[in-house]
Amino acid sequence: MSEINYEEVTEEFFKRRFPEEDYKVQKTCKYFAEWVERFKSRYPEEFMDNKSKIIYSSMIKDGLI
Repeated sequence: MSEINYEEVTEEFFKRRFPEEDYKVQKTCKYFAEWVERFKSRYPEEFMDNKSKIIYSSMIKDGLI
């Protein structure tokens, strides 16, 4: 199994979770770096709201994580 690129996972998550936001702007925010670290954690779902959990689950089903 290949190693997960957490920055790419975070990018895809942001695009799915906040489709109305400009990803390039979001990437420059501290919030983005925090999410990269959360995805690297063993249980990132602990930090997510319900909508985020649904998106995260769909990314797992899509084989992105």
